Amino acid sequence: MTRVNQNKPDQLHIRSKANGDRTIDVITLKQSATVYKAGTVVVAEYTGASGSQVATGLYIDPASAVDVTTYDKIKVAVLNDRVDATAGSHAAVAITRAAEVYGQWISLKDLATGEKAVVAAALDAAGIVVR
Repeated sequence: MTRVNQNKPDQLHIRSKANGDRTIDVITLKQSATVYKAGTVVVAEYTGASGSQVATGLYIDPASAVDVTTYDKIKVAVLNDRVDATAGSHAAVAITRAAEVYGQWISLKDLATGEKAVVAAALDAAGIVVR
Protein backbone atom coordinates (compact mmCIF):
# COMPACT_ATOMS: atom_id res chain seq x y z
CA MET A 1 0.00 0.00 0.00
CA THR A 2 1.32 3.42 -0.91
CA ARG A 3 1.59 5.99 1.83
CA VAL A 4 0.41 9.48 0.89
CA ASN A 5 1.57 12.47 2.92
CA GLN A 6 -0.51 15.59 2.63
CA ASN A 7 0.34 19.16 3.58
CA LYS A 8 -1.25 20.67 6.67
CA PRO A 9 -4.52 22.42 5.69
CA ASP A 10 -4.33 26.20 5.34
CA GLN A 11 -5.49 28.32 8.30
CA LEU A 12 -5.65 25.35 10.67
CA HIS A 13 -3.42 27.32 13.07
CA ILE A 14 -5.96 30.14 13.60
CA ARG A 15 -7.97 29.96 16.81
CA SER A 16 -9.66 33.36 16.54
CA LYS A 17 -9.14 36.70 14.85
CA ALA A 18 -10.59 40.21 14.83
CA ASN A 19 -13.58 41.12 12.67
CA GLY A 20 -13.12 42.09 9.05
CA ASP A 21 -9.61 42.58 7.80
CA ARG A 22 -8.16 44.08 10.99
CA THR A 23 -6.06 40.99 11.65
CA ILE A 24 -4.61 40.30 8.21
CA ASP A 25 -2.35 42.09 5.74
CA VAL A 26 -0.72 41.26 2.44
CA ILE A 27 3.06 40.95 2.87
CA THR A 28 5.87 40.08 0.48
CA LEU A 29 7.91 36.95 1.15
CA LYS A 30 11.54 36.81 0.12
CA GLN A 31 12.52 34.09 -2.35
CA SER A 32 13.25 30.84 -0.54
CA ALA A 33 14.73 27.47 -1.44
CA THR A 34 11.77 25.79 0.27
CA VAL A 35 8.02 26.40 0.17
CA TYR A 36 6.62 28.48 3.04
CA LYS A 37 4.04 26.38 4.92
CA ALA A 38 0.80 27.64 6.45
CA GLY A 39 1.48 28.72 10.03
CA THR A 40 5.08 29.73 9.36
CA VAL A 41 6.14 32.63 11.56
CA VAL A 42 8.05 35.12 9.39
CA VAL A 43 9.93 38.28 10.34
CA ALA A 44 10.59 41.48 8.42
CA GLU A 45 14.10 41.51 6.98
CA TYR A 46 16.46 44.36 7.80
CA THR A 47 19.88 45.31 6.42
CA GLY A 48 22.68 47.36 7.96
CA ALA A 49 24.55 47.34 11.22
CA SER A 50 22.91 47.54 14.61
CA GLY A 51 21.41 50.98 15.20
CA SER A 52 21.10 51.79 11.49
CA GLN A 53 18.96 48.93 10.23
CA VAL A 54 16.79 49.53 7.17
CA ALA A 55 13.73 47.42 6.30
CA THR A 56 13.91 45.66 2.91
CA GLY A 57 10.13 45.28 2.66
CA LEU A 58 10.45 41.49 2.54
CA TYR A 59 9.60 38.87 5.15
CA ILE A 60 11.79 35.82 5.81
CA ASP A 61 11.66 32.59 7.80
CA PRO A 62 13.87 33.19 10.85
CA ALA A 63 14.54 29.46 11.23
CA SER A 64 16.51 29.30 7.99
CA ALA A 65 17.65 32.80 7.14
CA VAL A 66 19.11 35.03 9.84
CA ASP A 67 19.78 35.38 13.54
CA VAL A 68 16.89 37.65 14.60
CA THR A 69 18.51 38.28 17.98
CA THR A 70 20.80 40.79 16.18
CA TYR A 71 17.84 42.89 15.00
CA ASP A 72 17.06 46.14 16.83
CA LYS A 73 13.36 45.76 16.10
CA ILE A 74 11.26 42.77 15.16
CA LYS A 75 8.12 42.83 13.02
CA VAL A 76 6.39 39.45 12.76
CA ALA A 77 3.58 37.81 10.82
CA VAL A 78 2.05 34.32 10.68
CA LEU A 79 1.28 33.01 7.20
CA ASN A 80 -2.35 32.08 6.54
CA ASP A 81 -1.67 29.77 3.60
CA ARG A 82 1.05 27.72 1.95
CA VAL A 83 3.09 29.94 -0.40
CA ASP A 84 5.58 28.85 -3.05
CA ALA A 85 8.22 31.57 -3.27
CA THR A 86 10.91 29.37 -4.82
CA ALA A 87 10.83 31.22 -8.16
CA GLY A 88 11.03 34.71 -6.63
CA SER A 89 9.58 37.03 -4.02
CA HIS A 90 5.84 36.44 -3.64
CA ALA A 91 2.85 38.15 -2.03
CA ALA A 92 1.15 36.34 0.85
CA VAL A 93 -1.76 36.87 3.24
CA ALA A 94 -0.61 36.85 6.86
CA ILE A 95 -1.84 37.54 10.37
CA THR A 96 -0.05 40.65 11.62
CA ARG A 97 -2.06 41.62 14.73
CA ALA A 98 -5.05 40.94 17.01
CA ALA A 99 -5.44 37.16 16.76
CA GLU A 100 -5.04 33.88 18.61
CA VAL A 101 -3.09 31.00 17.07
CA TYR A 102 -2.45 27.43 18.15
CA GLY A 103 1.18 27.04 19.23
CA GLN A 104 1.34 23.43 18.04
CA TRP A 105 0.48 24.46 14.47
CA ILE A 106 2.91 27.35 13.96
CA SER A 107 6.65 27.12 13.27
CA LEU A 108 7.77 28.80 16.51
CA LYS A 109 9.03 25.48 17.86
CA ASP A 110 11.56 25.26 15.00
CA LEU A 111 13.57 28.23 16.32
CA ALA A 112 16.60 28.22 18.59
CA THR A 113 15.94 29.18 22.22
CA GLY A 114 17.18 32.80 21.97
CA GLU A 115 15.37 33.42 18.70
CA LYS A 116 12.19 31.82 20.03
CA ALA A 117 12.13 34.25 22.96
CA VAL A 118 12.64 37.29 20.70
CA VAL A 119 9.99 36.20 18.18
CA ALA A 120 7.52 35.22 20.94
CA ALA A 121 7.91 38.68 22.48
CA ALA A 122 7.31 40.29 19.06
CA LEU A 123 4.17 38.16 18.57
CA ASP A 124 2.93 39.29 21.97
CA ALA A 125 3.67 42.95 21.17
CA ALA A 126 1.65 42.62 17.93
CA GLY A 127 -1.30 41.20 19.86
CA ILE A 128 -0.92 37.69 18.43
CA VAL A 129 -1.58 35.33 21.32
CA VAL A 130 -0.08 31.83 21.13
CA ARG A 131 -2.23 29.22 22.89
